[in-house]
Amino acid sequence: FKLKSGVTSPYYIDLTWLLSSPEDFERVVNVVAEEIKAFSSSRGIDKLASIELKGALLLPSIASKLRMPCVVVRKESKAYGLTGRIAGGEVKEG
Repeated sequence: FKLKSGVTSPYYIDLTWLLSSPEDFERVVNVVAEEIKAFSSSRGIDKLASIELKGALLLPSIASKLRMPCVVVRKESKAYGLTGRIAGGEVKEG
């Protein structure tokens, strides 16, 4: 598969199919949440972030399951509405 970056990958994951399968969506959320929990527990991670678009499909469900706040990082700042590159809260360096 040729990715948007131009890199060729043996894998391509289309997250949109999860929208039509609540059972699979929940299964993926549970697996990813457990991985994040194991990874973040000893690293002091207190907020989750995702890029806009498809990553943002899973983020709120994962964050809710982990009882963690989350934000979406936009590729570019918006010039209207709630402007800026971060949607959903503030992010501090660290």
